[in-house]
Amino acid sequence: MHKINYFIQFLSIIFLKAIFDYLYFVCVSKYFMGDLFYLNYSSEKHLYSYILLVIVSIFVIPLINQPNKPSRVVILILFLSIIVPILTLYAYQDADNYYVAAIVISFILIILQIMYFPILKFRILHASLMNTLLLGIILIYIYVYSYLIFTGGLTRFNFNLKEVYDVRAEYVTMAAKGPLLGYFITWVGNSFNMGALVWGLFKKNRNIIILAIVLQLLLFGMTNFKSFLFAPVLVMSLYFLAKRKSLLLYSTISITMILMFSYLFFIFYNDHQWSSMFIRRQFFVPSNLHLIYYDFFKEDYNPYINLSNSIFSSFLEYPYQASVTRIISWEYWNRDFGPNVGFLGDAYSHFGFLGMFLFAFILGLILRILDSFVTMLPSYLISALIAIPAFSLVNSALFTTLLTHGFLVSLLTLLIMGNLLYKKEKK
Repeated sequence: MHKINYFIQFLSIIFLKAIFDYLYFVCVSKYFMGDLFYLNYSSEKHLYSYILLVIVSIFVIPLINQPNKPSRVVILILFLSIIVPILTLYAYQDADNYYVAAIVISFILIILQIMYFPILKFRILHASLMNTLLLGIILIYIYVYSYLIFTGGLTRFNFNLKEVYDVRAEYVTMAAKGPLLGYFITWVGNSFNMGALVWGLFKKNRNIIILAIVLQLLLFGMTNFKSFLFAPVLVMSLYFLAKRKSLLLYSTISITMILMFSYLFFIFYNDHQWSSMFIRRQFFVPSNLHLIYYDFFKEDYNPYINLSNSIFSSFLEYPYQASVTRIISWEYWNRDFGPNVGFLGDAYSHFGFLGMFLFAFILGLILRILDSFVTMLPSYLISALIAIPAFSLVNSALFTTLLTHGFLVSLLTLLIMGNLLYKKEKK
């Protein structure tokens, strides 16, 4: 039964890759050429893409079938959102062999660290430190919601998804200038509200669950960041699904159904709303940006950044006159916007292939720390809370994800929860 279950999961991965291949050929490469999608098919690389998929799956499936490792959710997100789609582009855009191989090796390196590095044992926090942390979170809540309301948050309140970009532009103009507000809003939406939600689910406390959802909806309504709206659905789904070994199978089947629904909706109604949102934006834009960043920095055509746009900028010289995202947007799209790449593409922009392996090693260590929280909390609770910050790795740099998008703050939230649970059990 164990081997049969693994084989079924393996087939579901192969089938999902075939769906990606088909949809890129019949949909993405034909209707979204403005996003630099094109068709340059290589039958040889098509075969190689499936060989690489088999190799990666040999490492992925055993890890994701271990419910006691919360990091498996992060690996699942990266696997389905970056690795599988980029293997499709590898064949249909004739992408570089060495770069795609480096992505696969970096991903496997992360998995090996999760599987074989030892976990940590956390110490219980002193009561005064716990009170200070809780007070800090309360003050952040008060600052975020009062600032948004006093800068017109209720007047621009919106739940129409077709108007989110207009409302978001108004939010940026009116409210985004508050000190540290950009950090705090993301921490509240990605970590604190979702922490309250999973705590309410864990304690079966309906009042906490309702409060967390209401606060999240208020945050979305005043900022119109779509991730805030969908976050509670994803977190609650993962809270229950992460208890199961068959998480990978549920995920591949669900994504396959969403992809086919989106495409069939276009076929029958000639409306690209869903195919653009899910097929193009969710899966192929992040993977395509990895290839675009590689094309910009490859073979020393343009100098690597070498962390000169980070906290080390005071003693490292930044080689460009504007941010890399702006330069790439003008270079490839001839317009100004912010095409942020995921953590592996960003790693390449800093140190080339060495940067990819280095950043993968750092992420592997962090995920091993994440797994260490199973000594304090149920694995499914940890998995549900870390999912939203983990999605940022698909579209953002590693250090941006850790700080700006709340990954480290979520680890702190887990530490607070672990201490609260320990004290309640001690009583």
